[in-house]
Amino acid sequence: MPNFIVIGAGVSGLTTSLELLKANPQNRIKLISKQIPTDFLFNSNYTSPFAGANWESFATHEDKWQQEIDLVAYHKFKELAKVPESGVVNRVNTVWITKEKFKQDKEVVDYPWFSAVPEMNFKKLKPQDDKIAYGYSFDGVVISTTYYLSYLWNECHRIGGPSNRFTLQRATVKSLTDLTFDESSPDFIINCTGLLARDLVSPAESTKLYTVRGVTILVENNLDQLYVVETAEPNYPDEMLYIMPRKEGGCVVGGCMETGKDFETTVSQEQRDRILRRAKLYVPQLFDASGEVSIVREQVGFRPAREGGIRLELDDEFGKLHSGTGVALIHNYGHGGYGYQASYGCAEKVVGIVNDHLSGKKSTLKRQFKF
Repeated sequence: MPNFIVIGAGVSGLTTSLELLKANPQNRIKLISKQIPTDFLFNSNYTSPFAGANWESFATHEDKWQQEIDLVAYHKFKELAKVPESGVVNRVNTVWITKEKFKQDKEVVDYPWFSAVPEMNFKKLKPQDDKIAYGYSFDGVVISTTYYLSYLWNECHRIGGPSNRFTLQRATVKSLTDLTFDESSPDFIINCTGLLARDLVSPAESTKLYTVRGVTILVENNLDQLYVVETAEPNYPDEMLYIMPRKEGGCVVGGCMETGKDFETTVSQEQRDRILRRAKLYVPQLFDASGEVSIVREQVGFRPAREGGIRLELDDEFGKLHSGTGVALIHNYGHGGYGYQASYGCAEKVVGIVNDHLSGKKSTLKRQFKF
């Protein structure tokens, strides 16, 4: 009966736990995390509750591995949109590229790789005003993050709880080695720690991890479509506009992709004004007749990014160092701003790595990193 320790209760850790429980009725999961979805207040390093969140793959046309990973979650989320308690809802995703961004891109029209996926109902759009160069839409989803994380949490308990196959330990893991030398030593450790991986991996690996700051504003107005506007403002190259109407009402308005700003944990008046200015310029229907919108709350989260992208692999060096324990370490972190849309594909890969290891095969499922 394989025993697993999964570290981290963000979207990656919870999805991985759920898929391992479903993959084999013998699998036993202990989830260790400092924070869990049912907490009332979240530390900004617990990134998953602060996400937008939607599905819009960032994979390039050449990155077939990431495309494969992301497509798994697209189909899963479309299924979950039929489950009311999941917090996932279908939305048409409309993307506009401004003329400034088009010029920055050397006036090359670049439709995403998933434009060729029939079930996404991809459409090319004509600009509605002189600020836009081109646009497109597709059948997407919006994920109400706290609803959805609680759904994953409850599914783990539903499937594994009655037979005690899913348990929780609230703790801060300071060393992966500490988990391998007691009477409850696991067969596998799955590292889904996001930003906290910096404290658990080698110094050389730790330097590859960095944060990407995100800002969202929840407003009361409800729309029926999701909007993304790719801008290219010279003074704010890391900012853009997205508006995501959630299932429970209200819209999440953002945002930015800023690096090197770990210390900025609140939203400044200036940044708030810029975000709302873009919203009024490109999606004026968000505002009432007097040009106002009611703000519910503002939040800052730090996406857990990694140079080279996701680390998804069996750690051979850990296996050599701890060969006497029989414990295998699998990494699943570094998702940056695409943790939700990569969650099911990565969890599927983790299950594959586990099965290969148990059968004595050398896994070929690791990410082929490019540095």
